[in-house]
Amino acid sequence: MDHGTIGDWVKVRLSEYDVIGYVVWIFDYSVEIQKTICVRNGEIEPIEKRLGTYSLYEINLIPDMIHPEDLKELIDMALDQHDRQWFEELMKKKNRTLTKLYKQTRP
Repeated sequence: MDHGTIGDWVKVRLSEYDVIGYVVWIFDYSVEIQKTICVRNGEIEPIEKRLGTYSLYEINLIPDMIHPEDLKELIDMALDQHDRQWFEELMKKKNRTLTKLYKQTRP
């Protein structure tokens, strides 16, 4: 089973909510993630920059399927949290998406 690598987006299901973030460190069977949001009862709550360490078997990879229209909101969240690394990652994704769209529309 693939548990991801550094930089991958993951979700951790806890008893009352889910934590979403990206992997910053892996050691043996422990994974440290930079938590970005919490989802409780379907509501998204921002998390102030906090790291969390979980068992490798508690994390679930999130498919890399961010819709282009969601990038703006995610970029705003990264700016609000002063998370430069996340912001830069999202901007690269936005640029790749725009480049792909441009290539698809060229004759």
